[in-house]
Amino acid sequence: EGFTHVIPLGPDYERVAEGFASTTRRLVRQADESGLTVRTAETIEDVESWHAMAVGTVRRRGGTPKPLSIYRRIFEEMAPAGLARYHLVLHDGAPVAGSIHLFHQGVATNWLSVSHETAWPLRPNNFLIASLLETLCAAGYLEYNFGASPPDAAGLIRYKENWGARRRPV
Repeated sequence: EGFTHVIPLGPDYERVAEGFASTTRRLVRQADESGLTVRTAETIEDVESWHAMAVGTVRRRGGTPKPLSIYRRIFEEMAPAGLARYHLVLHDGAPVAGSIHLFHQGVATNWLSVSHETAWPLRPNNFLIASLLETLCAAGYLEYNFGASPPDAAGLIRYKENWGARRRPV
C-alpha cells in the first residue's frame, strides 16, 4: 500500500510556513541568501536542461531515466493547457535544480524534483518548494502534494514531513 504527502494550503503563505519544522525554515532562509532565482521553463531548451538534471538525479537514486520525448510531449501538450509546468532554479544564470508539477482542480502535485549534487549546499530544492508554495497560496490553490513516497525512503519521508506534509494513502 502506497502513500503520498500532502500540505493543505490557504491564502496566507506565512500561516502555511508556520507548519514547517524549524530546520526547514532555517534551510529556506539559507537558500534565500544563496542568490538563487526560480523561473518557469519557457522553451524546449529549458526542458532539455531540466531533463539533463533529471537523468543525473534518477540515476543517483538507482532508477532508469525516462526519455526526453516524454517530457517534451508534456511541455508541448500539457503545459499550454495549464496542466503541467517545469520550474528551473538558477544560480549565476545556470540551472542547478528544477521540478515538474502537475495541476488539477486546485491541487499541485510534484512529479519529479531534480538537482545537480554540486548545488546542494545552496539548498535549491528548499528554495524551489518554498517559492512554489508561496505562489500557490497567492493563486488560491487548496493543496500541495509532494508525490509518492516509497516506504523505505526514510530521508525523503522526513524531508516531506518537515514541510508539515501529512501522509495520505494512495
